Amino acid sequence: MSSNELVVAKKTIATFTAAKQVNQDAWMTMWCNTNWGDLLQPAPLSIALLGSILVIASSTDDFSLLTERNPNDTSPAVTWEFAKHPDSFKSCLQQMVADGSQAFESSHINMTRIRDASGQIPEAVSSAVMLTLQATPNEVEMILPHQIKNVLQLAWTCQDAAQACETTFGNISGLAQEMVLACTHKVGTDQEKIEANKIHLEVLRIQKEQEALAVQQAQENHEMMKKSFQQVETDFHDAVRDVPKGWDLVGMQAVESLTSLVVAAGNTAISASTLRSQALQAGLGAFKNSSIGGGKEGAGQVSVPPNPPSTAPNGVATQNNAAALSDPGLQQARRALDMANTINQLINGGPDGHPDWDKIRGEDGGTNGGEYVKASLEKMKSRLDPTKPISVNLDVYIGTAIEVISSIIDTAKSPGGSPTALDAQKPKVEKLISDLQQLVTSTNLLLQQTGAAPVGPATPPAPQGEMSSSTVKIAVENAKFAVDQTRENLKASRDAFDKVSTRLAEGQKSITKTIGEMTAISLSNASLEKILPVLRKAVGAFTTLRAQFSQLVQFFHSVASLLTDVMEPSVERWADTLESSMKLGGVSIGAFTRHLRQMIYTQLMVPMKVSMLSQKISNAYLNVSDQHILPAQRNIGQMLQFATDDTPARAAKLRKAHEVLQKSSTTASQEISALVKAEHEKFSETINQRLGVIEGNVKSIPAIAAPAPDHVKQITAAHVQDFDAGQTAHSKNNTMFDPEDVM
Repeated sequence: MSSNELVVAKKTIATFTAAKQVNQDAWMTMWCNTNWGDLLQPAPLSIALLGSILVIASSTDDFSLLTERNPNDTSPAVTWEFAKHPDSFKSCLQQMVADGSQAFESSHINMTRIRDASGQIPEAVSSAVMLTLQATPNEVEMILPHQIKNVLQLAWTCQDAAQACETTFGNISGLAQEMVLACTHKVGTDQEKIEANKIHLEVLRIQKEQEALAVQQAQENHEMMKKSFQQVETDFHDAVRDVPKGWDLVGMQAVESLTSLVVAAGNTAISASTLRSQALQAGLGAFKNSSIGGGKEGAGQVSVPPNPPSTAPNGVATQNNAAALSDPGLQQARRALDMANTINQLINGGPDGHPDWDKIRGEDGGTNGGEYVKASLEKMKSRLDPTKPISVNLDVYIGTAIEVISSIIDTAKSPGGSPTALDAQKPKVEKLISDLQQLVTSTNLLLQQTGAAPVGPATPPAPQGEMSSSTVKIAVENAKFAVDQTRENLKASRDAFDKVSTRLAEGQKSITKTIGEMTAISLSNASLEKILPVLRKAVGAFTTLRAQFSQLVQFFHSVASLLTDVMEPSVERWADTLESSMKLGGVSIGAFTRHLRQMIYTQLMVPMKVSMLSQKISNAYLNVSDQHILPAQRNIGQMLQFATDDTPARAAKLRKAHEVLQKSSTTASQEISALVKAEHEKFSETINQRLGVIEGNVKSIPAIAAPAPDHVKQITAAHVQDFDAGQTAHSKNNTMFDPEDVM
């Protein structure tokens, strides 16, 4: 295999890894993980629930939520945080209806703000990107801060709008939870009231703990993001200084992996946006498990439902989780794989596939040659956190790599060098590379990225000089791994989205059935026993909506944090570096400045990708809102008027309006199912077309066109399985899908 084949392979890969294509790939993988259907699915049920609650409020006897405390009750007193008029149960129910109706109206307004503001972000980012790639250092220092501020203002607008939505739905969910407790009080004995109070307070405590933990986790993630961006500048400086002379392939790998590290740091911020919504869903699960939420857990037993364990062969969970997203190993796995590949080149990259003793020994026995690899591995190992899941695996792998390279260095101390002297190390290195490829696949899935480094100003050309056939073969295999990551991760996104679509369709059927059952609730048969399942479903529906809006809040909070805490303070330093004409370790500043420009560009892609997601989400929501939610709100308004009507015709008017509302809610639920199906087909087709382009481009290079190895496919297959298990558990723990009939 000649060096020309490596050049052809790199050029071919560049044809489908342009920055725009890589960003589109990332958007597709992220879109699957946003649980976007959860923003649409609860709306028809929520509207129907509000109508039924109003019917019940109009037909049940009123009572006060402010009951005298039993002298035997030593638990803390329950405070009515969300009920404005706790002296009247009926007033509280009417408050739910009025506030719920207003929440959907204001959400439409705020989602319009998000759509409009996020729609302006791509143009603002494009201007900053062009400046970054083409401008002089002085222009960067003068203009870039203003362009960053433009993007920041748009991000703040989106964040504020999403926060308003989250707060509104959080209040309604909290009120519904209080109404569940109120019903339990009214129909229960004194002892049951005491028990219900304890459980209610325990559920609230768990929910607040989960939300506080999410805030802490988001802060930890943000700190790691800042540290990662700062660290990559230092690492690139060290790489261009320390990579031994003549190690062109190693230098190329270093630049590619450091570029990928910048991408990973940005994607970590986006991936962490789901942590708060996960906390809210965990709190909802605690409510459902409790006896007041319809479960079996009493006081002292209420707990957060556990997440399904990972089925991945390496044990690393690829669903978003705080421990992994704040793990420094997340950023080190790719560099560790590069070092393992470098060891492979040292023992197999010499003449006729034998050890390359000259490179192993280096020039002066210092940090050149094998010592460079060992020092790099030891630096990586020192950065790991033994309490985090990825670091635990990576610590073992890097430890193995250090043992192997140390043995190689010791063997190389003998004069000459037998062609078979390192044969015992070859199976160890092969296993090490396989293990690290699995781990990198896991980290790419966690970060919702394909793993391909976008082509940009820092992309190094393939080495042009003469190389041994074995060295070229190893380099082509490394290039194939990047292609495998793109192909297999896109397939995993497609297959996971298939599962999401199936789950949404099944959930929508359950919701449609529930809406139909609620139509049978009338003024004559309404009772407190019948309202309990209705209110429990309301807690689930409104908490689900709140969780989705919280995700939008976190999306733009991450963008704002990146811009204010990382990019703005760095502009002056970047400009100074770009202007410098000094030499860095014998390597022209040109290499470093190209990397620096690409790093700035990569950071700017974070708000770009978030805006793409937000545009898609807001357009989908507004489409449903225009067609179904806002028209239904007018029916709710009419019902509110009828509820206060004292004329004999009140009952007939309210019943008719209720029937119209439930019918329109059923239609909305069915049409959302059709929308989900159409979106699923479009999404799958988009990914299939993208895969077709990749396959078509590489088919002339058999070494790259070959299928991905089984150890990579095992990780992506487990990801799809675990994703489905997680979504199934999420639905099971949501009272919105409670199988309990409302009749």
